[in-house]
Amino acid sequence: MATYRCRLASITLAAWACVFPAIALAIPGQPGTLDTTWNGTGKVITPIGSGSDVATAMTLQPDGKVLLAGFCFNGTNNDFCVARYLPIGTLDTSWNGTGTVITPIGSGSDVARAITLQPDGKALVAGQCFNGASDDICVARYLPNGTLDTTWNGTGKVITAIGSGNDYGTAMTLQPDGKVLLAGSCSNGTNDDFCVARYDGGPFGYRNCSLDIDGDGSVLATTDSLIHTRIALGITEPAVVNGITFAANATRNTWPLIRDYLVTQCGMSLVQ
Repeated sequence: MATYRCRLASITLAAWACVFPAIALAIPGQPGTLDTTWNGTGKVITPIGSGSDVATAMTLQPDGKVLLAGFCFNGTNNDFCVARYLPIGTLDTSWNGTGTVITPIGSGSDVARAITLQPDGKALVAGQCFNGASDDICVARYLPNGTLDTTWNGTGKVITAIGSGNDYGTAMTLQPDGKVLLAGSCSNGTNDDFCVARYDGGPFGYRNCSLDIDGDGSVLATTDSLIHTRIALGITEPAVVNGITFAANATRNTWPLIRDYLVTQCGMSLVQ
């Protein structure tokens, strides 16, 4: 029989491994080990273009699907490319029919560096695109099926010159109202400066519904909860807000404003 000795001064996982080595080493899902439920091995390699493919940004969908964005070689230069994986690590073929998509945007190399997901499932991908002389900030928007969303600038993509030379988009986020903020670096002719562009999200189904019905930044029983209760009881029109004293910073303090918010952002059906 083998004998295992450990110093009792350190009762840690390592000590347990010394006493019961076979048990400790067989514990599944230890932090830092590959998760073999992902593609069977914990890793996946995906060729996309005709040469080098580089992923630079990643985001997670609420359903567990994974979106990767970057740039892929098209035989001459680079284009935006996006891949979507199922939660098990295989390509999701409901994304563009193959699980991958390559999108030329500028007149030369296009490099995606940021990706964000809208609440309606549309994906925004941003970076820099060549305009024939230098790079400009550029953004593409994809529908949940991986095709370009032509409600975004009429083509699904937009190129924006900002500085006097190369402009690079490197970070992106959504405002609560659906507007898109894109930040990066832009040339001033000598060196680079911070730069930020903001785009209208357009009518794409973004909803920003919360219990803060009057928009004052707080949820109060004497305003928000009272309004909700009155509506639930079937009260409509100005009677919903009768007798309510709104905070000075409330952005929705009349029935038309509250009604429009509840209809457009919360999906409620109310009497106009």
